[in-house]
Amino acid sequence: MSKKLTLLLCLVLAACLATGCAYLPFGGYSDMYSTGIIGGADSPTSIYVAEGSDTVTISREDYERYQQFDKLIELMDIAEVNFYEDVDEAAMLEGAAAGLLAALGDPYTFYYTPEDYAALWEDDEGEYAGVGIQISASYLTGLCTVSRVFDNGPAKEAGVHKGDILYKVGEEMYVD
Repeated sequence: MSKKLTLLLCLVLAACLATGCAYLPFGGYSDMYSTGIIGGADSPTSIYVAEGSDTVTISREDYERYQQFDKLIELMDIAEVNFYEDVDEAAMLEGAAAGLLAALGDPYTFYYTPEDYAALWEDDEGEYAGVGIQISASYLTGLCTVSRVFDNGPAKEAGVHKGDILYKVGEEMYVD
């Protein structure tokens, strides 16, 4: 009887080792598992991955948080199956990131792709040509206000001042 029990236990242990079973004791086998912590200091996420396995273990709290993104994954799957062209998942995720920040309702919060961000700074450096003003547009009113008048520029010579509101740009420019 003890030989059969020993053989059964050995088979069960071998099956557990072969499948990366999460119920194995960690003592003696800890080198088979890798542990990582992601997230900020306020909410670290512990991840346990059995080497050679497709199984990842996270906390229930993190699992429930990640379930919020099921709608996005479902929409991506639907688009992949039903869209008339090949789907660019990376572009869809970039769009989702932009939409996520746009939903904050703050007109000064944006998402830039790395390429867009580099282009933004590239455009912001070097030599400028223009009338010699910096303007800011109001998201709420749609008005453009002069926020800076550069020295030795045409706008300064024309009498434009900081705080002026631009109503028209074209053949004539009216300031208030």
